[in-house]
Amino acid sequence: MGVIPAGPNYATYGRTFRNTRSIRIQYRRLPMPLPCESTRIDTNRPPDATALPASRTGRLGRHTASGGPKPASGTRSITGTPIIGEGPLNNDRYGNGRYSILPSTSIEQSFETETNMRYSPKHKEASRARLVEAGAALAKRNGFANTGMDALTAAAGVTTGAFYSQFRSKPEFLYAIVEHEMSKVLATVENRSKDDLVATLRSYLSTAHADHPELGCPVPTLGAEIARADVATRRMFEDLIKRFQASLATALHDDEAAWTLGCAAIGAVLVARAMASTERRSEVLRSVLAYTMRSFDADARKKK
Repeated sequence: MGVIPAGPNYATYGRTFRNTRSIRIQYRRLPMPLPCESTRIDTNRPPDATALPASRTGRLGRHTASGGPKPASGTRSITGTPIIGEGPLNNDRYGNGRYSILPSTSIEQSFETETNMRYSPKHKEASRARLVEAGAALAKRNGFANTGMDALTAAAGVTTGAFYSQFRSKPEFLYAIVEHEMSKVLATVENRSKDDLVATLRSYLSTAHADHPELGCPVPTLGAEIARADVATRRMFEDLIKRFQASLATALHDDEAAWTLGCAAIGAVLVARAMASTERRSEVLRSVLAYTMRSFDADARKKK
């Protein structure tokens, strides 16, 4: 149980969202701050309704089912932060009819999370996996900064409460996305034969990959956002991209050529996606693919 803090310019919208995971109260910011002094509250409530005075600290007063003085009927003026009980709250400060009378809801609520709902570890892991998969696809298609919480939770089939039970913040979520997606990229190059790597590069430098960013490598789409991420995310990305380069270096027997080939492929996809015409897009991808194939051919000639 806990008292929800709110400033004087917030009013409870009066709706509780209940599901199997969480209960939350929605707040709506009003066009103008609510008055803190001489706030008028309609106390025409049922005889059993109760209310406790609010403090001046900005926290809402507790509202309980029992205890507290029963208000007299009518309208009274109080000073301090307005309390929000079970009666309507008058937000029309200037009497011009611009603000509606907002219903209110109970101040004190019981908040349930996945921890105290006793979900199994497998259930939590499945929820996390769905969030990461859905978030990665949306971020690669629209950009991470443009990925909204509503679209994310709808795509993953979970609630907002489920998201925050898994990730404390969006930067932490970006870390999980990058780690997950780069691990999939590594699986296509680590411990692979040269023929497998050639096939992977052909697929990477294809128009299908350029046309469907949500299905491909995260670096062309999220590279700029990774560069602006926190140190932990960038260090993790550095470790994984170095493993990617090491796999290419093993096949090419050349560290510098591996960096050149990998960066050329990533850059080619990025530039191709920026092209307006499909002809120019195909030209960019085809040219860089020919360059990478020459790198493999040169390595084969060295061995001979």
